[in-house]
Amino acid sequence: LQEKNHIVLGDAYIICLLLGENKKALEISQKLQKAGFFAPAIKEPTVPKNTARIRFSLHAGLNTEELERIIELL
Repeated sequence: LQEKNHIVLGDAYIICLLLGENKKALEISQKLQKAGFFAPAIKEPTVPKNTARIRFSLHAGLNTEELERIIELL
């Protein structure tokens, strides 16, 4: 994600992709869900205004192809 110039928060198994607007975070979260990936939108008021994000929980069950597919969907 960082190689594609996305702002990524976190360096453990839970990371967030910073998107800014609530609407954008919801749209991308829904797009990922339709493709079979659970990546909830975290938006205002949970986080400050204009810092909406998508939360990813990385785990050993994700393979390289799935990670690449997620990046394609973004």
